Formats: sequence, structure tokens, C-alpha cells
Amino acid sequence: MPQYIKVDQNSTVCTITLNRDDKRNAFGDAMSEECSAALDQAVAAGCSAVVIRSNPGTNVWSSGHDLTEIRHPQDLAQDSMFVLFRRIVDCPLPVICAVDGDAYAGGFMIALLSDLVVATRRSRFCMTINKMGLPLPIYCYQYCAAVLGLHKAKEMFFTARLIAAEDACTQGLVNHVVEGRDELDARVGELVQAVAGCNPAGVAFSKGMLNGVIQGMAFAPQTMRQYEEGAQHLATNPEVTRRIEALIGRIGGR
Repeated sequence: MPQYIKVDQNSTVCTITLNRDDKRNAFGDAMSEECSAALDQAVAAGCSAVVIRSNPGTNVWSSGHDLTEIRHPQDLAQDSMFVLFRRIVDCPLPVICAVDGDAYAGGFMIALLSDLVVATRRSRFCMTINKMGLPLPIYCYQYCAAVLGLHKAKEMFFTARLIAAEDACTQGLVNHVVEGRDELDARVGELVQAVAGCNPAGVAFSKGMLNGVIQGMAFAPQTMRQYEEGAQHLATNPEVTRRIEALIGRIGGR
């Protein structure tokens, strides 16, 4: 039985509800692993789509990674939340994010790496990774540049500023902006029905092809080695650890 999410599954859709409100839906290892398992179960059950949402009334859809569980920044490549990122990209089912509230850092990345995003007007998005200076897997930067455009992606990473749902829609991160929770559920339901009416094999092939195009923005081997060396150097920088500890202290050790 999952501890940090709720899973509701039928023949059409698997709904994953983030259920760690006391930690602003911060993803620790257990919560990430529960979400990855739910994705696998949805595929095995023959669902048409997966919906990721939060409990009603939460102000933060997800605050991203649980910073208290970052023990060794240099090991983030094997981190459970990064594994979840990859599962969302590789999942043959469309993953739909129903965002009602703020999505920070890893929460922002889950929305970005998902296939469709519907957000309420009050929702906001923010990439705060450089508050600490941690590197992401290379495909995360590829998706950011492809979805947002290069200059908007740079602004998100360089400034760590919040963007409103309407701006996120204009930039391509969000498919639809709706007024409130009821409208959010209705629009997501419409999308699920539309997806279910298509050939599942065709949808899976299209997702794989489109994601492959984005990840096909390949680097030359020498450039890739330089990136890997730079990422390792950044992750082991003592300033990263200091900033993580300072941020944990400011937010009360969530």
C-alpha cells in the first residue's frame, strides 16, 4: 500500500494523487519509487493514460526534491526522483499533469517531462535548481530548451523566478489553463477520453518518436565528456552542500 501517493486505477486511466501535503509534496526516495511503481502498474493493466495530480486545496503542487534526502549530490544520477523523470519519458502511456498550485524544481521537471499539462489559473512554475547549483541529467536541459525555447529556458534556470500559468501556456509548458479545480478535472477528463479513443500503439509510437527527436539533439563525444566532467565537478563543489543546508534551514527542514 503506497504511503505517499494515492492510486486510483480503472481500465482507462491511472490517477496518481500526490499525498504528502505536510512536506509540500516533496519527493523523497519512497514517494518517487511509489510513483514509478504506479506507472509500471498502469502499463501492465493496459490503461490509456496516467494522470498526476495533488490533493484538493494544496497551495504547492510539488516543491520538488526532499532536500533532507540529498546526502551526496554527486550521486544524484542514481537518485530515485531522477529515475522517475526517466520513467515518465519512457512510459508508453501519455502522462497528463493536472497542476493546481505551485510546481518548483523537480515538480516543475515532472510537468515539463510529462506529455500534457493542464493548470489552474492560480498555478505557478519555477526552476530553483540553481539556488543550490545542482546539475540535472542532460536530457532535462534538452527538454527545457525544446519546450520553452532557448532564451526562456535560460531565464528559468538563470533567475529561478516564478512564472504564471498563463505565461507557462504561452511558452509551451502548459497545454490548457482553466479557472479552478472543477474545470481542471473536467478538462483532464476530456483529454483522457480523447486519448482513449486513439490507437494505443499509435499513441505510444508517436510519444517515442517525438521524445526521440528532442533527445536526438546529441552532443559530440568530446562535448559529452566535458559535460559529464563539469556536472561531477559541480555536484562535488562544497558550495552546493552549503546552499542545500542553508535552504533546508530557511524552509524549516521539510
